[in-house]
Amino acid sequence: MTSIFRIEYIRATIIAGLILASVEVFVRTDFFYELAPDSQAQEPIEIFDLGFTLITNPEIIVLGNSLTRNSISSFETTRLAAADNHFLLNLSQSAAEMSDQLWLYQRYRDKIRRADTLIIGIDFRSFDKATSDETGTSSRFRRYASIIQRLAVKDRSEKISLLAGSIWKTWDGRQQIRGYISDILRLRFDWTSKPRMDELGRFAVGQPITTTDVDDIVAQATTNYTFAKGVQFEAFTQLVGLAEEDSLKIILLETPATDVYLDQLYLNIGDEIHRLYDAIELETGIGIIQIALPEDDCPRVEDCFFDYGHMNANGSKIYTRLLLERLGIPSLPENRSENRSNGGND
Repeated sequence: MTSIFRIEYIRATIIAGLILASVEVFVRTDFFYELAPDSQAQEPIEIFDLGFTLITNPEIIVLGNSLTRNSISSFETTRLAAADNHFLLNLSQSAAEMSDQLWLYQRYRDKIRRADTLIIGIDFRSFDKATSDETGTSSRFRRYASIIQRLAVKDRSEKISLLAGSIWKTWDGRQQIRGYISDILRLRFDWTSKPRMDELGRFAVGQPITTTDVDDIVAQATTNYTFAKGVQFEAFTQLVGLAEEDSLKIILLETPATDVYLDQLYLNIGDEIHRLYDAIELETGIGIIQIALPEDDCPRVEDCFFDYGHMNANGSKIYTRLLLERLGIPSLPENRSENRSNGGND
């Protein structure tokens, strides 16, 4: 019996080893991340390489999340300003935290530092007390971060985890693996396709979910939120510090959203958002710019947005023009609206 048990034990060990090895090989492929459900890491870094190939010497770099990505058009800035070459490159990432923006800046620093201006999208959700103590090393970071970037993470336990992931990639890909297992168990296979750059020079990921019902938008703005200085705030200050070292002009831009959403949001948690903005200005000496789309241009939510905050092509064109005006970059007279916004308050 002992001999049979030993044989079965060895056989089970070999099978388990083969399964783990197969998973490890799979995780190391781009295919694993490109089809990973509910994953930030499905955004391939090659698309940002493409951006720098199409726009070789951008004067303005934009970093932010999907709200910022959808609002500012790399190509529309060129058309509006009648420039000979594209001069703005929007590197905003889907579901990006400040830590994601920091590592992207570090990855492309040699290219970004040649620009004149860095625009950073500020989303209050990155600084929520409920998540601010998380290290912020997202699945996107784990997919692309170098050993040096992993060593630069200050949290000791997370640094150990990241170094383990650099050797054992299955550990890095555990979030995606859980997503696969969850989808298989629920028989849900609506995995997204590979991201692309759209006709406006925005890095689009799949097709946004259209939710323009006012009641739905108001419900999304009904949230509990408490500002706290955590890891994401630290990542933000590091990002600003790098940009200052590189002598870039820094613009802090509130991520845009529909008036319906913002009105309800400020009604619910306006005090906490103001605490965040005051802390940012105290830390950096830079005020946050707010730009609102003119009501005359967007009488209905669906005229300019897909949902509570993601702009469609029309909204992006209008917002991009307003941003250029705010930055003091003249646009063609025929592209100016007679009913334009004053751009909000600093």
